[in-house]
Amino acid sequence: MLPSKQFCYQLLFILTLVANLFTLPLYAQGDFQKAVSLYKQKQYDGAAAEFKKLVEADPLYEAGYRVLGDCYLKTRKYADASDAFEKAVELDPQNFVSAQGLAISRFNLKDYDGAVSALSKAENLAKSPPQKYQLHHIRGSAHYHMGDFQMAVTELTKASEIQRGNYVDILQLGISHFRLNNQENAKRYLEQAQSIQPDSSEANDFLGRIDFRIGSDALREKDYPNAARFFSASVKNNPADGEAWFNLGLAYLFSNNLMKAEEAFLKSSVLQPDKWQPYDRLGYIFETTERYEQALESYQKALQLHKNDKIQESVDRIKERIKRRDAE
Repeated sequence: MLPSKQFCYQLLFILTLVANLFTLPLYAQGDFQKAVSLYKQKQYDGAAAEFKKLVEADPLYEAGYRVLGDCYLKTRKYADASDAFEKAVELDPQNFVSAQGLAISRFNLKDYDGAVSALSKAENLAKSPPQKYQLHHIRGSAHYHMGDFQMAVTELTKASEIQRGNYVDILQLGISHFRLNNQENAKRYLEQAQSIQPDSSEANDFLGRIDFRIGSDALREKDYPNAARFFSASVKNNPADGEAWFNLGLAYLFSNNLMKAEEAFLKSSVLQPDKWQPYDRLGYIFETTERYEQALESYQKALQLHKNDKIQESVDRIKERIKRRDAE
């Protein structure tokens, strides 16, 4: 499952409109000054309205479309931003900022393939480290959202080599490696993401999943101490994972640590009240420790959830033991 958070990107935009002032008709220069003033005051709706007048008056005003697109980006009018940047790119295909703005607009419209396409056409235009970073950063995240995790790893690795410590890059790198079953790299990047944002639910979730996978392998190999260690780490990151608690209980049970096994199975039964297996295992522990009433209750709960001859035998056996005990 992909993280649900939608990441927004900021355009690296340098306002270079003064150089374009003298290309405007004289009647438009007053509108230009008003548009720039509104933009500098971060009144982007007003600025957009003014720049829209300018480009309607001069359809070849490429810089006007570029700034208009940025105004729409800042007000989250992504479809309008896409149209404006597309026109700017058409008028000047050699401007990386316009291509970047187009990619960001499409990304926020969830047109991830379109975002990749916009930047791929402008790849040779990215000259400075910030521009190269944005190229790989946006393109990598777009591939990530499309589920192309190998390309996401390639692009996001390049992005992180240019600009280190970006939480989004590191998190998506970790999850992409996880999806590709590269557990060592996944764990490394996810731990970095966790260190950047300790309360990151996504990083914690996937770190828990990694430990769950390793713990499951250890459980199958009957390496119960390691299974317990990794499942303990898994439930620490994902405390609501009832299956991880159940497997932790199995690891402790097979290690003959009944007290910790009981705690884990009880937690699992609370988190998975419709699963019969935790109740069956709890019945066994209660029976082994001669707590017959609790054993009977647990076996009966398991039987209620899962009609099974073996569980029925356990219920009958405990009833007989209680009967004999009370008769003494």
